[in-house]
Amino acid sequence: MERDYMVHLHWEDGVWTGCLQTEGQSYSFAGIPALLEYLQVDPFTHLAQLERMASVDPLTGLYNRRGLMSEVDRILAAGGDGMALLVIDVDDLKQINDTWGHLKGDEVLRMVSEVVRQVGGPDAVAGRLGGDEFVLVLWEVSDGQALVDLGEEICHRVAQGEEALHVSASVGACGYGTSYQELMEGADRALYQVKRNGKGRVFLSWIR
Repeated sequence: MERDYMVHLHWEDGVWTGCLQTEGQSYSFAGIPALLEYLQVDPFTHLAQLERMASVDPLTGLYNRRGLMSEVDRILAAGGDGMALLVIDVDDLKQINDTWGHLKGDEVLRMVSEVVRQVGGPDAVAGRLGGDEFVLVLWEVSDGQALVDLGEEICHRVAQGEEALHVSASVGACGYGTSYQELMEGADRALYQVKRNGKGRVFLSWIR
């Protein structure tokens, strides 16, 4: 007989720990092998699925922080170059949640995630860092104006996606290099400038 499971995973001291819930019962485990033994499943069949669960944001289907970093590292190791980065912040999400409810807020987040995914295209890496913040990592970008154009396209599509709620997004852009941390810091500084000057627009921080 098939059963539905909900698994909560946490990375702690170099080991995946967590809790599995099913039919009103819960099972705590330390290490993926212990979980697989409890489920009585073939680890080679299910390990990839569990790895995906730990790398993807369940609300939007984008990479979470861990999955995003893993994918960026993989592409850099394969010779990826000219990395640029957009940080997208949904403006006033708390106000939307307070006024329309969290279910509507979740709809907005899913809409924004789809915009980010579509604008980035198949070669970009899109992720949700949590809350109202998304990241889009792009490759082989050496033109600051092209990066700004992508940010403006995201702002435009977000504004059209939920016109009745007057949703807007602010975008901090930074390019280009091979250090994710350096680009993220630059994009955060750019996003701060956007927030200081009225939201709903793009600001570029160019490293090279």
